[in-house]
Amino acid sequence: MTLEITLQDKVRNQRILLYYTIYEDAVVTRFAKWINDGTEPIEICRFLSMNMDLPTQEYDVLTLSGAHTEEKNVYRRPLCADSVTIESSRGTSSPQATPPFIGLLSPGTTEEQGEVLGVNLIYSGNFYGCVQCGQYGTIRVQLGINPYQFGWQLAPGTSFCTPEAVLVYSVNGLSGMSNTFHKLYRTRVCRGGWYRDRERPVLLNSWEGMYFEINEEKMLTLAEEAAELGIELLVMDDGWFKGRNTDTTSLGGLDGR
Repeated sequence: MTLEITLQDKVRNQRILLYYTIYEDAVVTRFAKWINDGTEPIEICRFLSMNMDLPTQEYDVLTLSGAHTEEKNVYRRPLCADSVTIESSRGTSSPQATPPFIGLLSPGTTEEQGEVLGVNLIYSGNFYGCVQCGQYGTIRVQLGINPYQFGWQLAPGTSFCTPEAVLVYSVNGLSGMSNTFHKLYRTRVCRGGWYRDRERPVLLNSWEGMYFEINEEKMLTLAEEAAELGIELLVMDDGWFKGRNTDTTSLGGLDGR
């Protein structure tokens, strides 16, 4: 079920629609839509997907970050009288950046028990998220497109929608939150029969078997042996193009290698 709230500026003829969709398993999704009903263009400089106020600061904040071959390290710390900010201005998502996710955990929460509130933005571009403490013992959580270098000219008669933020609540610890996210994204976000409705095929990747030393003979041998074992897909990984003998060359980097 979806709740739609309309906010209207009758002076400038602008509308903002706030959407709250409720799913099973304690999931709420949130996004907003800006509609220009006026006769002049509007420049949008900041338009986040969600804002939520909570009445207590008794939380641990959990964020994720990483690098190549060291993806998604977990960082957890008690929330103090300050702000915790996550953001990316890389332009695209990647394992070398913090993902658009914030977790709020009751003290003592473990993998299997305890209260968890997780917020994730379904967006692969620049994002901004913040957990900010208030002076009266409250906190404010925000997540959305990064306002840094963001600008959108909203012409008369047009609209702009923010990416959707997903809020998950669990009393069964971090595993309960993760399982809810996985189920929701698998059944409601993923598209196509292979990704959602059918059992996925067994896949073999060439990387661990060959690394950069790929050639036609070795790939054909690997494919034949994989097929005999019932493996249905074969991926030829890094090292297939000329000159790619190490991870320091032939990718067209800024240094010309």
